[in-house]
Amino acid sequence: MNGLNRKTVSSVLNDLNAIGIIRYTQRGIRLEIEVLKLTDSHLDLFQRQPDRTTTESSTVPQSQPVSNKYEFKNDRFDEYRKHCEPLMPQSYAERSIQIARYFSWDVGEFESHLKDQKRRNDENVSSGKCKIPNFGKFFVTPFEEQMQVLEKKRIAEEATERLLAYRASPEGKREKAEKEKAIAADPLHPLYEMNQESLTSRIQFSEIPLQNYHEADSALGKVHRHCSQFAKTKHVGVQNQVDESSRLTQKILGTALVLLDNQSEENVLATKAQFEEVVDEAINEVQPEMKLMFGIKT
Repeated sequence: MNGLNRKTVSSVLNDLNAIGIIRYTQRGIRLEIEVLKLTDSHLDLFQRQPDRTTTESSTVPQSQPVSNKYEFKNDRFDEYRKHCEPLMPQSYAERSIQIARYFSWDVGEFESHLKDQKRRNDENVSSGKCKIPNFGKFFVTPFEEQMQVLEKKRIAEEATERLLAYRASPEGKREKAEKEKAIAADPLHPLYEMNQESLTSRIQFSEIPLQNYHEADSALGKVHRHCSQFAKTKHVGVQNQVDESSRLTQKILGTALVLLDNQSEENVLATKAQFEEVVDEAINEVQPEMKLMFGIKT
């Protein structure tokens, strides 16, 4: 039954079993088949053989059933089909040709791959590793899986190239600038970068520029340490403490800066006292369980 489709074999065995010509028993992954004695009722299933002289004079030898016959298409792949014909049904041959086209195999390379895979398939059959041989499936499956992987990679690479090309275009640059502007204007945006400039652009800690920068940096550190101390009280793992303290720092400072933006007049910097007030207000809003930093009741 080598070369026959598994479903075809299964269907034929079921039919023969149903009409009482055979009886089979499943033994694990193998079938134990017993040929039964034919009865008179089975004779109706067979055509009476015509007289030899009549057959020779009036009939033409019948060709192989179309279902088992290859259809050659007079294209440049008929030579490939000829190599497949003794090895697999044409449905697998056509899939094999698609593989050859994808990998740009000439007919010699195609034949070489067939021989190599046929040798491996025969070894599997001989060793018992392959219980029901199906060389067509054995041949196409690994190559089609490779094609799927390569296609996914190609699609991803093309998508990346289109994205990079768009970002480099005037429209892409304009969109990027607009997004960055929107993020910079919203301290609560997930992508907002909280830094010294975030504070000095809204708060005047000192009239001396360098001192103003250092105090802004110190304020960031104080809020972060305060949040870290609170995160430790949660009795979670070290990494969870780090993540939670960073989240709280970003959320509390972002909320405080939004409060300042809503309270302050345009182009007027807030004072250090106003900053401390909104930080405590933000703590009350974001994490009421946390101790206030400056003890300012809101």
